[in-house]
Amino acid sequence: MSLNKKSHGPLAGLNVLDCGTAIVGPWAASLLAFLGAQVLKLERPSGEITRLARPHQKGWSTAYSVANLSKMSAEIDFKKNENTIHIDKLLSQTDVVIENFRPGVAQRIGIGFDKAKSLNKNIVYASSSGWGDTGPMRDMSAVDSHLQAFSGFAALNGMPKDKSEILRYTHIDPSGSVFLAAGVLLGVLYQHRFGESNHLITSHLSMSLAMQATRIAESLTTNRPISRLGSACTASVPNQCFLTADNKYIAVTVQNDRQWLSFCDAIDDNALGVDDRFCNNLLRVENRVELIKIISKRIKSLPLRWWSIQFSRFNVPSSMLMDTDYLFTNSHIKDNDFIVDVETPHSGILKSGGLPWTFKNYPASIGYPTSHPGADTDEILNNGFGSRVHKKNKYNKKLKNKLPLSDLRILEFSNGYAGPYLGLLLAEVGAKVTKIELENGDWSRKLAPECDNNSAIFNAINRNKKIINFKKLDDDSLIALSNMIKETDVVIYDSGEIEDKKIKQLIKENTHSKLIALNLSYYGDKGELSKKTGSELSVQAITGYLRSLGSLDKEPVRVGADIAESAAASMGFLAILAAIYCRENTGN
Repeated sequence: MSLNKKSHGPLAGLNVLDCGTAIVGPWAASLLAFLGAQVLKLERPSGEITRLARPHQKGWSTAYSVANLSKMSAEIDFKKNENTIHIDKLLSQTDVVIENFRPGVAQRIGIGFDKAKSLNKNIVYASSSGWGDTGPMRDMSAVDSHLQAFSGFAALNGMPKDKSEILRYTHIDPSGSVFLAAGVLLGVLYQHRFGESNHLITSHLSMSLAMQATRIAESLTTNRPISRLGSACTASVPNQCFLTADNKYIAVTVQNDRQWLSFCDAIDDNALGVDDRFCNNLLRVENRVELIKIISKRIKSLPLRWWSIQFSRFNVPSSMLMDTDYLFTNSHIKDNDFIVDVETPHSGILKSGGLPWTFKNYPASIGYPTSHPGADTDEILNNGFGSRVHKKNKYNKKLKNKLPLSDLRILEFSNGYAGPYLGLLLAEVGAKVTKIELENGDWSRKLAPECDNNSAIFNAINRNKKIINFKKLDDDSLIALSNMIKETDVVIYDSGEIEDKKIKQLIKENTHSKLIALNLSYYGDKGELSKKTGSELSVQAITGYLRSLGSLDKEPVRVGADIAESAAASMGFLAILAAIYCRENTGN
């Protein structure tokens, strides 16, 4: 492996110094490496703590190896004076530093923000501690289970009137890494646009709360804690697992009235579809107990395979419950490269999650495998990032609001959770977001609980946007939308909805050279499920989350937070920021 590897990803040309430890910092750096950045990892000679994590393969932690993909690796003792010259050179050459020590540690070992800024006036420095930089817990260490418990994440998981549950494996750390990586790119874009170095400060706790945005909105609206409902949820009904005739479970979701009628067709009960007790989602939630009894009896009468085919036929979000064995052999997972084999020089072939994005012109890539830890020490200490000349950017002094995405124009054609949450993230950092609602509007308006004639969830993730509703997709509205697309920077749209097919064609017809278009889908753009509508629950079922809680011989338990939706939003956020960076550097 050599320095200055050629990359065609959207972040090609960006240098990142990874001084992180455990999962949060290192995985954030790996995500940037997948997107094309050149990442150099520094760790102490004894190795960072993740090397101890089980399981091991050929003597090395698989968690460590996967969390450090696509980097060069150096072992260096920060405390030795003779190494200061090497560290200072790296700080002066890099664009970005990532660290996730406890507050004050980075400064104490000579790689803090003040030191980095004194050597590099353009530095973007990212810090993520466990509990934040202020408060009585700032100096405490944090692991994933602590964060699940303290943040309220675990309180959402479990059976009714039973104890809350912690996921059996690490979730907060890798999911939080995506927010950290996106924060890095916000810092980079801010520096490019305004010519100022900056220090991004976040915490694992704040990122765990971000993953619970929809549930927190419900709780604040009702002023009550969220009930634990096993595999069900508070926002819509039916939205849970049902036992089939062969004693297996199927996860089924109805998120809007159109799906409700399709569901009633699928179970061959048209009378249920016109029953006044269940004619809209708020009534179905109110009459949950009675409705679930009716549905459970019907689904219990036939086997899992029958229902899988039937719900697929009527495009009702559903899935059988998968585990690791199913994931590794499932054709849809293989078609989309959602799980890939990565060959490493020290551990052999490892299973790793594939890339969650596809870029048309500047493809992301895992690139090259994890180095043998410390294998590149001499090259990194002698050569740093290689020949590196910082670009002189033309700063836009006319921008009044100094936020990273000030004056960027976003069109959001999304319903439900992920797309609107992504739109909110963009709006919060300065973008001008216009949400387009078509015909009957965003179905998430009708989720429970109700708040000011909308759902609490809709109000929470659609603030700070301009909202325009087109009641009909006639010639006049299509012309208006075409003109809006031609004048925007970024378009976000969903796959799977009927009207979205028209929007996809409209975007294709009006694409211009500067347009960034993000297509969000539940299942990917290849394979047998690519044209199917999904849900939070169906994704949890497919990916094995429904078997990471509860007991295998009892009813499944869902993760109470909308983790699939928040992950899609945060990964989409990261992808759009990478595309904006690429556009500013390449003009495309």
